[in-house]
Amino acid sequence: MGSTEGEEGVQLLRDEIERLLAAALQSDADHLAATATAQQGHDAEMADSQHAHDAQIANMDAAIATRDLIGQAKGIIMASLGCSPDHAFELLVKQSQAENRKLVDIAAGITAQVQRFPKPM
Repeated sequence: MGSTEGEEGVQLLRDEIERLLAAALQSDADHLAATATAQQGHDAEMADSQHAHDAQIANMDAAIATRDLIGQAKGIIMASLGCSPDHAFELLVKQSQAENRKLVDIAAGITAQVQRFPKPM
């Protein structure tokens, strides 16, 4: 085997090593890109999930505040008229429908009127 054949064999080996190394580097780059894309998707899902959770909490807080306000208005009506909780609620609903306003707005108006009066001693 002459030196030219030996040099060609070495060059072929070097070329093959370079090709394998380039393929391995490309595979790593592809994997990193796929991982980054997956992480971005996961981060977006987590942000959406957190946003949905925050919205649910806000809706629950609003529902509780609404329920409490309606409950206060029912109590005022019950105390004023000496009626049952169901009848007080029916009166709130009828007034809401008659004025074409939200029930919670009617309840807020009732509780605001009561808060204007001084408390008895």
